[in-house]
Amino acid sequence: MLNRVHPVALGRDQSEKELHLWDPDSDLNDQDIQESSVKGDCRWGAGLVDNETALILYIFHGERTIEVYFPQIVAVGPDREMNSWDVLLTMKPESIVLVYGEQPTDRDKWLHVRFENETTLLSSLEEFVEQTLKLHREGSEDPVVAEISQYFLNLEQSNPS
Repeated sequence: MLNRVHPVALGRDQSEKELHLWDPDSDLNDQDIQESSVKGDCRWGAGLVDNETALILYIFHGERTIEVYFPQIVAVGPDREMNSWDVLLTMKPESIVLVYGEQPTDRDKWLHVRFENETTLLSSLEEFVEQTLKLHREGSEDPVVAEISQYFLNLEQSNPS
């Protein structure tokens, strides 16, 4: 079963290393979700969502796959936006909370996803970035690859380690 989450807002709990994503229109609303906390595996990808380049987090839990779309800019308040890619990289979340109720504070409609096994959220993202940069170096003409590569190359230049 495939579910999609298009966050219209994000928040974070630094103490718990949780990234909170709210999508009141998620098709998770149509599901009879019995659990509020699950363990899953993940993988990253990219694509166009509403004509914008987005990172896509694929969450695998049992027979359920949840696609979480991360456009570069997401709301963090009524009048504030934030670069969601920057949040992922600076916060280094260990888990994701998907809120799919009518309000971002709706705790009866949320799914807390923790990642296990050897593939953590951050290690999976780093692997995806390496693969994307490799495609870029090999001359990929895909505009999504170009935009994501440019973002990460600029980040490397501004933060040399």
